[in-house]
Amino acid sequence: MMKKQIKGIIFLWFIFYIVFYHVSVRAEQKGLFWQVSSNKSIVYILGSVHLFKKEIYPLDQKIEQAFNSSEVIAFEVNLNEMDSMDMLALFQQKGLYPEGDSLKSHISETTLNLLIPRLQSHGVPAELAMRFRPWLLAMTLQSMELQRLGFMPEYGIDRYFFEKAEGKEITGLESAQYQIEIFDSLSEKVQELFLLYTIRDMDQLSSITDQLLKAWESGDASIVEELTFRPLKGDPGFLPLYERLFYERNSAMALRIENFLKTEKRHFVIIGAGHLVGDRGIIEILKKKGYKVRQL
Repeated sequence: MMKKQIKGIIFLWFIFYIVFYHVSVRAEQKGLFWQVSSNKSIVYILGSVHLFKKEIYPLDQKIEQAFNSSEVIAFEVNLNEMDSMDMLALFQQKGLYPEGDSLKSHISETTLNLLIPRLQSHGVPAELAMRFRPWLLAMTLQSMELQRLGFMPEYGIDRYFFEKAEGKEITGLESAQYQIEIFDSLSEKVQELFLLYTIRDMDQLSSITDQLLKAWESGDASIVEELTFRPLKGDPGFLPLYERLFYERNSAMALRIENFLKTEKRHFVIIGAGHLVGDRGIIEILKKKGYKVRQL
């Protein structure tokens, strides 16, 4: 059961970055989609929705046409990595406590008392959950709730374009191992805060993601920014988490995109939408570097 639970969230562990809830597709669907130009090349950047429903498709034709015209498809992580059994082993190594240790020894009684009813409501045995470190347990609970609502990774935009990318060059902006090690490096205090917030916010997940989806459909980056960074505004204690999950990585990914712009190949880049918005987001970083950026 342990391996099944972990393997089931390999595509879902990054839900915290940006998740969306879909009710209906409207005619004005735009998506969070930008074109970045240098004197040598063009890079298209699409804010990704990692879990979705089938009804979102077909996507806007401008997105499809940009994909078709691009020679290189760059994902946040190359999905070939995410499919490997090495990822399962890495999750077990970084996300689970060793035999003899337990989550109970690393979180407060307050958090534990809120966690147990949530585990029961999702049918997760407490004995199993106690092996998970707080960051992995938070993501597991989130993924289970979203799947309960009917959202699947196979309909995510990353997966959709990955399946269409045959014959194109595929690359990743980061490695999956690097992303997991980010969570592994978080202090126990920050990990518990993440878990506590997840538990308390679970009942609002459908409403929050509904707002995010509508903002994505209309291309409203300001609403995506507001909702993505809502936890940080509510509790400054989240700053170390955002520094590691967003700000540091935004700078590094923007540098990778800048390197793409120095080539003569056209790139189509798919990144979690939360990385694109805000004053320290990838789009703003590229603007400040002097590239021509416009939202399509």
